[in-house]
This record gives sequence, C-alpha cells and structure tokens, in this order.
Amino acid sequence: MTGFLRAAGVVVAAAVVLAVLQGVLWSAVAPGVQYQVFSNQTWAPLPTETQHIFFGFGIFAVTGLAIGVLLALLGWSFAGQRGPGMILVVGVAALLGALAAGGIGGLLASGTDPASVAATLGAQRIVTAPAVLTGWAGYLAAPTAAVIVYTFLVSWNGLPNLGRERP
Repeated sequence: MTGFLRAAGVVVAAAVVLAVLQGVLWSAVAPGVQYQVFSNQTWAPLPTETQHIFFGFGIFAVTGLAIGVLLALLGWSFAGQRGPGMILVVGVAALLGALAAGGIGGLLASGTDPASVAATLGAQRIVTAPAVLTGWAGYLAAPTAAVIVYTFLVSWNGLPNLGRERP
C-alpha cells in the first residue's frame, strides 16, 4: 500500500502545482469586462464586452483539459499502481486542482468592481471589472479529460494486469 500512497501523493502534488500555475496564468490572460458607470450609480457592460466572459471560461477550460491529460499520463506512469484506485486519485486530484485554480485565479484577477465605484464617481466612467469564471462546467474540464485519457490508456493497454508486476 505504501507504493500506492506514494504514487497518489505525487499525483496530488502535481495537481496542486499545476493548479497554481493555471490560476496565475488564467488571471493574467483572461480578459475583464468593461462597464460604463453612470452618474445615477448604476452600471452596464459595454455592448461588445459580454463575449469576454466566454473567453475567460474558454481559457480556463482549455488549460484544464491540458492539465487533465498531464495528470492522467502521470498517473499511468506508475505501472505498479494502475487500476481503479489510480483513476479515482487522478480524477479527484484534477477536480480539486481545478477548484483551487479557480479560487487562485479569482483572487489574482485584476480590475475594478463597478459596484464599488458607482457611489463615488458621480459621473460617467468606464471601468474594467476583473475576469470571472461563471458556472461549474469549467471546473469539470480537467477531471473529465483526466478520466477519459486514463480510461483510453487502460483500454489501449490490452493486458489483463495492465502491465503491473506480479507479486
């Protein structure tokens, strides 16, 4: 069991490192939405800016797909630990990494909340809100890719013991 715990620890540690990198990258690249703040303390997005929410989601999902593939390959590289336990570790580590990346990215995203300046500006102004990750589907990209790639590797292997050493 110690070999499995070591392999699981490596996969989880890699997921943590990749989550930090994904969060930092997403916060730097994902575009914020520009809002027009009016003198009556209301605000509205500019007509061409609403697509930036989708771009932020797409950037997070695509980087999550790449991370899921990397985690599946890392989990598969532990030949002695292949099986249902490792696919579970890979999938859960990818999900927890995606949640951590979303939190880190949200904390590091730069911008100005239009609600915070609406009361103080008193005149029409354009502000850029920080990028946001909306919905839960973006968080499922990494674990879905990890489980699909790991399952593909299992089916491609063709050996009854998945290449594990016999005790």
